[in-house]
Amino acid sequence: MAAIRAEGLSGPWAARLDASEALSVASLRLIPGLEVCEGRGELWLRGPRFEPPLPALLARVPGAVRYLVGDGGLLTLPGRLLPSGRLPERKWTLLRHWLVLKLQRVCAPGAPLDAVAPRLERGGPERPATVLTTTLERFAEWAATAPGVRLAPLSFAASPDGEAMVWGAPLPPIPGTRFWTEDTVAIPCGFTLKPRVDAQLLQAAAGLAPGDLLVYKEDGSVEGIAAECFVRATRGAVRNAAEAARARPAPARARKASHD
Repeated sequence: MAAIRAEGLSGPWAARLDASEALSVASLRLIPGLEVCEGRGELWLRGPRFEPPLPALLARVPGAVRYLVGDGGLLTLPGRLLPSGRLPERKWTLLRHWLVLKLQRVCAPGAPLDAVAPRLERGGPERPATVLTTTLERFAEWAATAPGVRLAPLSFAASPDGEAMVWGAPLPPIPGTRFWTEDTVAIPCGFTLKPRVDAQLLQAAAGLAPGDLLVYKEDGSVEGIAAECFVRATRGAVRNAAEAARARPAPARARKASHD
């Protein structure tokens, strides 16, 4: 019995999951010989051997149920003796051909990214906020009297229109929009991403470099902010950014409107 079980763990296998979680199998696409088929709201995977790194990667796929594959495509749950089904008789395709990643053009800090598949949905577990968008003036006013120990864990990026994005924890107790982060992906507090996608894959698809911040906004827009745009939040750095924003001339559109 032990020999049969050991063979089953490393031999042919298959897995079934909901079709809505299709993007979650992206981390498996380069596994040699891995095939996929879909239909009736389900997605099936199969491969010749269940060996590392497959166990760890498949464990990260939401709702995936693994089977041992026997003669004639019979499916048996690990630890069971009797088959509980059979592999679907549909067209099977290599996963690396079925799921092709399309990289987006590298964008400037703050440029919108239009082609990102995951969407925001309300709900999910409560998570601590680690990113704040607010006005640069408001952030500068707080930083002017904040203790050094409160500024030390923070960095910020300033935009030409006088907005500030603060990254770190704990965040300043000032008005603004708060986000929780998974690696370097920022999601509005009270929301979650559906379907779940690995943060590194989202960055790669958006054309961002490691360390850049990918920000999802409640209005559906997505921004990529380069890591070099963030600077350490010292009193001097925040004050200089606020003064530079005040000295910056008004946009051409606003000046024209004032003469009408």
